[in-house]
Amino acid sequence: MSEEHPPGQSPAAADPLAGLLRAVAGSPGVVICSHRNPDPDSISSALALRYLLEHAAGVRAAVAYEGMIGRAENRAMVSLLRLPLRPIESLPAVDWGQVALVDTQPRSGNNSFPRAARPLAVIDHHPPLKTTAAGWVDIRPEYGATATILAEYLERSGLAVPAWLATALAYGIASETRDLGRGAGERDLEAYLRLYPKVRKTILARIEHPRLPRTYFAVLDRALHRAVSYRNVIGTRLGEVETPDSVAEIADFLLAHERMGWSIVTGRHGGQLHVSLRAVRGRGAGRLLREMLRERGTAGGHGRMAGGQIDLAGLTPFEVEALEEELPTRLLDLLGFRGRAEFRPLLGRPGEGPAGLAMSRSAGVASAEAEVRPEHPEGE
Repeated sequence: MSEEHPPGQSPAAADPLAGLLRAVAGSPGVVICSHRNPDPDSISSALALRYLLEHAAGVRAAVAYEGMIGRAENRAMVSLLRLPLRPIESLPAVDWGQVALVDTQPRSGNNSFPRAARPLAVIDHHPPLKTTAAGWVDIRPEYGATATILAEYLERSGLAVPAWLATALAYGIASETRDLGRGAGERDLEAYLRLYPKVRKTILARIEHPRLPRTYFAVLDRALHRAVSYRNVIGTRLGEVETPDSVAEIADFLLAHERMGWSIVTGRHGGQLHVSLRAVRGRGAGRLLREMLRERGTAGGHGRMAGGQIDLAGLTPFEVEALEEELPTRLLDLLGFRGRAEFRPLLGRPGEGPAGLAMSRSAGVASAEAEVRPEHPEGE
């Protein structure tokens, strides 16, 4: 038996746990998939769903991921907590009708779920897609993290939450909301406080402050020396990166600049151009990035953070360079800048920007408080 809910409608009026368990009842086994290159929110949510299905429904489940787990904190989380994750290509065969998606949705562009298939369940906190349908749909864009939704499922189930899972979920909530300061609401805070007494504090500290590889400092050096800014917008181009989540990491880092309201970072990996957009305030990062990429790629996100990707197949190096130069200027256009704008290097004197960076364009002046609202539905 399965239940349908309109996309974006949280099943709060019903019993969400009962609805989920009905959707998976009788399944011979479920593959739980996160979004590509999963972050702590996606990883912890998938593992919480696996734990719930196996202990509350008696359904066997495996957690699979696409891409790589590259960021040092994410690798430390998986290693220190000994999390049972499997690359999706290691599975002998995937019955897409027995797949549950967490922290992502079909056709969002950040997973390989077939367009013609229908998942068993979708649980997510990103704005809903009009095409999202499954045996069970629980999408709550008012939540700061998908891990919060899964923590509520576990609370309602009455199952004892082991320390390793509590640690993973707490870190998933904290990292997704920037320590409950970005997009977090009362439900996120409540879930975090319930989990925290069970958290393995020493391990959590090691996850939050991991040892960093040399490549991290190489990327940081490249990011800073290629960084340019105009008014309250800062950006950089990383070129080829070993891990695509370096792009999001640097976007968060640059936004710490005291004068900046927006950051945009690009990096190339696996034949794709990855783009991350961040905002200090406002509710339009996801819509902005979709407008920037248009039909060239896919994008989605929250009010203050968004990510997207463009397939570079068939493009010449010159065309790729032109595309990377265009994106920051396109952002200025969408923010309402008018007139002539000149990107200046963050380090060094005006006019000394690295070769290939967009240094000037026809754009204009927007206030440092520029906001774009509201946001169109889309998964991250």
